Amino acid sequence: MKFLATLLALAASVLPAESLTASEGEAFGKSILSAMTKTLATGSMEKMADEYFADEIEWIWSGPQVGKGHKSKLVAEFAGSWGAMVSAFNPAPSTMTIVDTPANKISVAFDVTITLDGHVLSPCYVTLTNIFSFTLDEKGKVTLWEGMWDSGLPQMKHCIGLVMAHKQGDL
Repeated sequence: MKFLATLLALAASVLPAESLTASEGEAFGKSILSAMTKTLATGSMEKMADEYFADEIEWIWSGPQVGKGHKSKLVAEFAGSWGAMVSAFNPAPSTMTIVDTPANKISVAFDVTITLDGHVLSPCYVTLTNIFSFTLDEKGKVTLWEGMWDSGLPQMKHCIGLVMAHKQGDL
């Protein structure tokens, strides 16, 4: 009995008083994918950053694309990379969301079709499986965004190559 009391006391001291619920995590996952769809349609991540990101954020994405700093740094980097290349982000309606409630971490696995066209070329479509993981602070804002997909897919390389060739022609 003493062991159980000690274990419960230890658990209470390690777990945050307020943690994310599974249903809140599910809702967050759906909401942020919807925001990503709107973000890529406009090419600007500014509204998404204001709504979802903590002032200081870290991102670790496939590619690799890695950074840390004020959310404006991510907004600028995104505008010069994915935001400049992708005009549509269409996740499949079915997703799998896993929520680590005490850690305030949400992972969303989903298939997505993106249109890599530099906003001016004929559509070049890539369909891939993606996992986004978000760690939230006590205010529910993203402090760490991890993204994983196969950045070596032949179709992705082909589409990015078309966009890059067009952009180099603009120089």
